[in-house]
Amino acid sequence: MTDREVLKQLQALHKRITINSITLGLLIMGVFFFLPSLRKAAQSDSGQSLSSQERTPAHSIPPPHYEEVTNIIRHLEYSGLQSLLRPEVGLVLDFEQQTWYLQNVHRFNPDGTIILDDNRYGLCGELSAYVFQKIQPIFRNQDYKIEFVKAAEAGYFLGPKASHKVLQVTGNPPTKENTFIIDPSFHKYGNIDNFDDYFFFEKSDTPDFLPNQGKDIFFPVNHGTPILIRNGLLLSMGIEESNGKFDQNNFIISLTATKQYKYSDRYVFAIRLADGKPESFENKVLAQELLTPTEYLTLRTRLIGWFKSITGQDIDL
Repeated sequence: MTDREVLKQLQALHKRITINSITLGLLIMGVFFFLPSLRKAAQSDSGQSLSSQERTPAHSIPPPHYEEVTNIIRHLEYSGLQSLLRPEVGLVLDFEQQTWYLQNVHRFNPDGTIILDDNRYGLCGELSAYVFQKIQPIFRNQDYKIEFVKAAEAGYFLGPKASHKVLQVTGNPPTKENTFIIDPSFHKYGNIDNFDDYFFFEKSDTPDFLPNQGKDIFFPVNHGTPILIRNGLLLSMGIEESNGKFDQNNFIISLTATKQYKYSDRYVFAIRLADGKPESFENKVLAQELLTPTEYLTLRTRLIGWFKSITGQDIDL
């Protein structure tokens, strides 16, 4: 067979393949366009219709009391700044136990319900406790269990030591399709399948501070507490070792900023006591990304005041 004959056969084969491909494509399109109509007609002829469960995938079951819950969480704002600036809140360093804590952070009404700053500001634990107490009457006498859950969240809380607190609502029977998450900090309420950027690792019926109305929050040294999320950055306050030591002559009070989806942080402001000698550092450009001038000045003044009360020393800025 000559090259010319081979070429003619290949061209004819290509033409047949093209025609068959077009025909197959038209058939597939016809199936997609006409199958729903045929199915609907068949159901009409048989006197049957789709049940709501058949029309709606199980994972898209609407969260219970969706409107009521979202109306509660939509006005809340993740922020501990207002709390830190209250005059009764104090800082205590426990060098013997290698811990530190903030005094009088949590506040409660006479009936035991938690008080948010300006009725809207708080960190994740406070916001979750507030929502928990608000939704209990809504879910009362219904077959749902509400629990507090610790979670790692991919955006700002990447590991268990920076755990985030949310609420889990579980129906009966407890299935994945019947499990919902409320995250007041980020105004989210939906099925657990919609929280694939979260890792849930610990449940409890109530946070530690709620039953006994504990006012203080405790941390180990070299750990911090978030203060604010703004402009894609998480602002935190922490107490750290200085020169590898944590004692009356060696410690750091710091404000740090972490970008969303990142582990590493940068100092915004820090006061360091190194072998009894005070030092300071500040990044005013980074501070402007997170705080208004008034907020930054007020927060910096608060940290300096705590440093002076602990050491009896002034700090030069």
